[in-house]
Amino acid sequence: MIKKIKHPENQLKNPNVVFFHVPPIDHTQIIQIIKHKLENQISTWILTLNWHMVSKCFTSKNYLNLILEADLVCADGQPIVWLSKFSKPKLNTTIIGYYLTEEILKVFNDIPIAIIGGTNKEKISNYLTVLGHKNIFLWTDKYDGSAKQKDFLYNQLIANKIQIVFVGLGVPKQDDFCAYLKSHKYSGVFIGVGGSFDILTSQMRKIPIWAHKNGLAWFFRLIRDPRHLLIRYLAFYPIGLILFLLNLATSIFKKKHDPFNS
Repeated sequence: MIKKIKHPENQLKNPNVVFFHVPPIDHTQIIQIIKHKLENQISTWILTLNWHMVSKCFTSKNYLNLILEADLVCADGQPIVWLSKFSKPKLNTTIIGYYLTEEILKVFNDIPIAIIGGTNKEKISNYLTVLGHKNIFLWTDKYDGSAKQKDFLYNQLIANKIQIVFVGLGVPKQDDFCAYLKSHKYSGVFIGVGGSFDILTSQMRKIPIWAHKNGLAWFFRLIRDPRHLLIRYLAFYPIGLILFLLNLATSIFKKKHDPFNS
């Protein structure tokens, strides 16, 4: 069980998905928020929260503390919407990570952007060129999380005057780098996008919209990559679910026996 910890100010606003405050916003609203942050040069970490992250939070307090530093948390996947039903505000819609990534790229194709991660540099570069991007910093080397490497990437972002950083290193590496940018008060918007660029550049098949809306995206991912995901789904995810249910039961019990809640 994870004990209560100090939440950053933004997370104190009525957590509605376990430890997180996830506002009921859609792609369009996220785009508007990004515009506002860029216009006012406000350092902003956008976290696209999915079930994998939630499960990891229940098994790693360090990871939980890390991603609680995010400035804006969005529901990425129907399971996050389901989790919100135990609290308020309840969520009705979910974002889809790679669709949101593409929308952001289309809207902000006239400003300097950076992509940290991805597997095929040439395909990503060609994809961005088609969308009209000219000012791009693209880095697809192996991320080791060292201070030297983080400092190098940070200096490159500064030198290229990058305004939006897409971090596609997977969990927890992309969160580690986003936390680094936040700690250095990087004056831009940075968002973890996982394998979005591998999907957008057709290196991986897109999951149907109906599967996302019905919480079946995990099934399509498992079929696509069983060797890497089978252990995670059979062992790691159920543990996260059990710990979530225990945490929920404990919260209900405490609320029921709270003399100030009558």
